[in-house]
Amino acid sequence: MNLPFPDLDLPAPGAHAPGSPATRGGTVRLLCGTPRGGKTGALLTEYAAALQAAWADDRMGACLWLTPNRLSRAAVREDLAEKIGGPLLDPGVKTFENLTDDLLSDGRLWRNLDANLGRERPSGERYRTLSGVSRRRVLRAVIDAEVAAGRLSHFARIARTGGFLTLLERQVRAWKYAEVWPEDESLQTGGPARRDLVRLYAAYQERLRNPPDGGPSLFDAEGRVWAARTLLCEGGAEGGEGRLDLLVADGFTSFTATQRDLLAALASSAGAAVIALPLERDSGMTATPREGEPFRPDLFQPVWQSVDELSDPLAERDVETEYAWHVPRRPDDALGHLAAWLFDESDRPAPRRRDATSITLHRAGRIEDEVRATVAGVKRLLARGARADRVVVTARDLSGYAEEFFRLCDASGVPVDAERPLPLAGRPAVRALLAPWRAEASGWGMRGLLSVLRDPSFGFPPGAATAVARVLRFANVGEDRFAILRALDAFAPEEPTDRSAAEEGEAPERAASIDRDAPVEVDRRLALRAGETLDAALAPARTPADPAGWVERLRELIAALGFDPAAAAAPREPWEDDAEDLEAALRWLSEAAAEHAADADRVGEGEEGGALLSLGEFLRWADELLGAARVPGPPAVAGGVAFVDAETARTAGCDHLFVLGLGEGQFPRPPNPADPAPPRSGEDADDPATLADAAARAEMLLFYGVVTRPSESLTLSWSTLDENGRETFPGPFVEAVRDLFALNAFPVPPPVSLSPIPGENRTLTPADTRVRAVSELRDGGQAGPLARLLIEPSEAPAIRSTLAAAASGLSVQCQRTGILRREPVPLLSRPRAAGRTAGPAGPAGGSHEPRHGDARGIGPGLSPNDGRGRH
Repeated sequence: MNLPFPDLDLPAPGAHAPGSPATRGGTVRLLCGTPRGGKTGALLTEYAAALQAAWADDRMGACLWLTPNRLSRAAVREDLAEKIGGPLLDPGVKTFENLTDDLLSDGRLWRNLDANLGRERPSGERYRTLSGVSRRRVLRAVIDAEVAAGRLSHFARIARTGGFLTLLERQVRAWKYAEVWPEDESLQTGGPARRDLVRLYAAYQERLRNPPDGGPSLFDAEGRVWAARTLLCEGGAEGGEGRLDLLVADGFTSFTATQRDLLAALASSAGAAVIALPLERDSGMTATPREGEPFRPDLFQPVWQSVDELSDPLAERDVETEYAWHVPRRPDDALGHLAAWLFDESDRPAPRRRDATSITLHRAGRIEDEVRATVAGVKRLLARGARADRVVVTARDLSGYAEEFFRLCDASGVPVDAERPLPLAGRPAVRALLAPWRAEASGWGMRGLLSVLRDPSFGFPPGAATAVARVLRFANVGEDRFAILRALDAFAPEEPTDRSAAEEGEAPERAASIDRDAPVEVDRRLALRAGETLDAALAPARTPADPAGWVERLRELIAALGFDPAAAAAPREPWEDDAEDLEAALRWLSEAAAEHAADADRVGEGEEGGALLSLGEFLRWADELLGAARVPGPPAVAGGVAFVDAETARTAGCDHLFVLGLGEGQFPRPPNPADPAPPRSGEDADDPATLADAAARAEMLLFYGVVTRPSESLTLSWSTLDENGRETFPGPFVEAVRDLFALNAFPVPPPVSLSPIPGENRTLTPADTRVRAVSELRDGGQAGPLARLLIEPSEAPAIRSTLAAAASGLSVQCQRTGILRREPVPLLSRPRAAGRTAGPAGPAGGSHEPRHGDARGIGPGLSPNDGRGRH
């Protein structure tokens, strides 16, 4: 029996002991219908009635509604509150993750499991949870051990890279997601690449069972769900205790093996169970098309496969299934037409609708332009009174859009309800702390060296960086630590022997007998002191050490250089805390170093466990660890615009939806050779054509589920240029949407503009306004944005910067119109509270000091007389 955690005595996945106390039997109703057809509304009515009946009998937790994610959970809770017309005491709306937490914290289930297995309750911890960052640490330790033992062949050369670690993590997640074990027959065949991955997978599982520190077993995310399933299946209470009145699972298109077992166990003991699935009647692969109706077997084939997979665990518990087909109630508009006919495979083409007013197709130049247009569209909706929590922005992959989207939303005041965890390695305090060692690893490169000396977080005097730069420039020294230290020492001033001369401030040129162009004595002395201090603080980093030794050296570096992130006095957001970031980094490094030491003790003090790391190796080790660790970023704004991936948006209730990234090769996402290999479960499981067909159907179903969510408007966008400037084209899903409407249903898109100057309907932030102001000044416009800036007192500092940035362009214009031949135009060289800009010549004998003036007086049509006359 292959047990994930033998010390818990958990039965194997899917194995149910005879005489299990769980109740068997019952019926599951499969409520089938196309998305946005009204299934969820009908279930809400049924669930609200059952919930109120249970509350009337003082029975809390008698109803359970399972939903895929946080967004859909919030939407269901809100709709339930509206149905009930009052506060929700215990609505029982949960994700599978919430259900797992509840089951693992239920002492009654653990006591029942102990009784069923005939064992005493353990005195200590039953298990420990393995976080995502800790999983990477364990996988890295596994990789290092296998590489040191010479047991890897195919991946030996790249095994220590961060990219391979990510690949292995994704593959292990995929195998555990499908509950495929290292000993499974489907993994025993294949080439050297698969053998290496399976070997590492087996070593990872062994380390979870028997951690190096000898403590309780480790549960990763998948393992926790397995344990919860076992508790429910084998530790369920006898009789009717804990019995559900109603179980609902809504918003899913597929289930993992563990989730199927959980559903079967819950349904077998529930008074009623309903599983809602996005299915269309007569859409099976053996169905035949009917006249005047959509025919979409490929679209819904993944859901039919999920139904087949769900039937086995239900049959094991004697649970019967019955189909209930829900007749869709769609509005007669463009969105309803899209939901009814998208991806139709009938011999006859789908009917084309003339009106597509609620659907917008937008093409942009670059990704930045696409994001800007989306944020501008969201802002227009909010200005017209749309609820922010009913607006969703999504993409197949958010990574290419997130940074620009959050930047524009923050700058333009658009609230965003999205978690933004940040990598710990990128936090300012962590970057600053490791900067001296990076400078040491680079051989005291000039840029890194001066950056450390200039950083107020360290205890160097304010002018240290400038002094060092002057000395090294005069000495013409390159980037080399020994040469830099020799130059600083050679140009160091001689200590005066005559105290009276020193007190009288003897001239540095006479005291040092060096070139008059050399740095002054104060700079030379300050540069030497800074160089010696930094050299002494970095000296311990020049010998190898184990990770624990490096962490201790890091703490010594903090003390030696007086590192204090608060001294930087850099502008920080309210949610930023340098001290917490620094503490978190040291904690992660210390924990990882302790695990490394435990591994060394486990394998002995030989080469495998006791290997020392050089400075460069430690920095790579720390970057990999801290890059995976996350700290809280800007807090999500409750009730703000949702920014989620397509998998989450598929279940989000919304009025307005924006879908980014519909270019070719983005959505649908093509198969990636780096994607985890699926387990072999059939004759054609590894056939490339079979895998490509399955992936294409899954992408079609995902897109269909996304675009059928909004009730009022849908905007689909794509960019025409990639990051390298190559032309790109709209993907096949855009063409599928176009084919459902008349040729003139969508307006002809305007020419794509690659200008960095935002247009009037794309101006979102004060910075955009300043850019437009400069552009209008250079082009001879009336400077409308500049006039608005002049009216706003808080923008006074920005006005001077704006006009200064336009000075060079104005000089060219003035030369062309004859106002100015050679001299530059001095714009607002001194801030004034009021007044107008003086002409370039000014009154005879008067001041040439420019003053604030009418922006129209700086245009290219200004004549010399006009300039002198406008006072």
